[in-house]
Amino acid sequence: MKFSVIIPLYNKAPYIRKALESVLAQTYTDYELIIVDDGSTDGSAEIAEAILQEATRLQGYEDKGTEDEVMRLLGDKAKGTKDEVKGEKNGKADTPASTPYTLHSTPTESSRLIASSPNRLIRQANSGVSAARNAGVAQAQGEYLAFLDADDWWNPTYLERMAQLIEDYPDAGLFACNYVYYKPGKTHVALNIPTGYINYPKAYYESNAMPVWTSAAMIPRQVYDEMGGFPLGIKLGEDFLLWSKIALRYPVVFLNEPLAYYNNDVPVNLRATRNLHHPNNHMLFQMKLAFGGGEILNQQHQQQKLTTIPLATTQRAAGEREMPTCQDWNRLIDKLRVGGLLEYWMSKEYHNLAAEELAKVDWEQQPNSVKRMYKTPIWLLKLKRWVMQVGSFCKQRIIKAIRREARC
Repeated sequence: MKFSVIIPLYNKAPYIRKALESVLAQTYTDYELIIVDDGSTDGSAEIAEAILQEATRLQGYEDKGTEDEVMRLLGDKAKGTKDEVKGEKNGKADTPASTPYTLHSTPTESSRLIASSPNRLIRQANSGVSAARNAGVAQAQGEYLAFLDADDWWNPTYLERMAQLIEDYPDAGLFACNYVYYKPGKTHVALNIPTGYINYPKAYYESNAMPVWTSAAMIPRQVYDEMGGFPLGIKLGEDFLLWSKIALRYPVVFLNEPLAYYNNDVPVNLRATRNLHHPNNHMLFQMKLAFGGGEILNQQHQQQKLTTIPLATTQRAAGEREMPTCQDWNRLIDKLRVGGLLEYWMSKEYHNLAAEELAKVDWEQQPNSVKRMYKTPIWLLKLKRWVMQVGSFCKQRIIKAIRREARC
């Protein structure tokens, strides 16, 4: 089997159907789908289970039937969506207008279908997203691992195009594609990076978006096993730590086609970033899990005296591949620290821990705006934030009032 698709699920009832149907509508069919319910309490697991049960009946047709007969039973609902991501000159992109299909079958039809499918649902007590993904991988049979969060979705050709990318760059340890930030009225393509090898930390540092995003990333199973999987206990940035470990040791390849959708329209209460996580659960305080306290970067710097290496002869691209340097990694980590530690630095509980991490930053390389922000008294920063929140609240109330008047 080529791919194992892993979906961690926790309280995403409004979104899981769209995610699952985007997988079931893939044009490339050599895959298994594994959903790991991490103790959901909102009915998410029941929705997923119902979809998988019907998908199993529709996909597990006995030898009496034919593909044409299956299509006849499904009717127009099996055709799937033909919508593609359309990157316009202004960077905008459209989202599929509807989910690919709705699964239905009558008892008579279902009796002619066998319940044998590689797609399955695993249930476990709430243990965190890393544990859920790792549990899914433990059951996986695929040569490559693909991950999809339960509130995101794929273009129907995602697996097909990623399979081609793997064929073109067989030596890579991490594969990623472009993606779409989806929010009504604010949808746009995330990145503008050419297809081919990328210098992961440099691409991340120079972009305003993650060049490797979990719902648009794949890794070989053997690389996952070598890295030890997603780090347990990390609630924010567990994927970055794993991608960094891989990028320190293997080439990273990027496909500049927006084939995945980042759902930016999820309510705040369902987001992983809604609260300050304990430092033990935040990547910015646990960089040692990827970089070993700095010694890994130092070793890499010693081993990589050359900044480029020749491409493998089996690959289509021509030229040389830029290797990440110790400086590239440090610049990225500094950017993440100054961008992600402000709330911790402003808090009474974690201020000292944040100050220790911020002391590692090369402040001479930081923009003046960042320097000024961290030199501003904390009480004034909190006041500015309060004023902005009040202003946003008043703006929303005014807009609602105007809309009510317009309806009247």
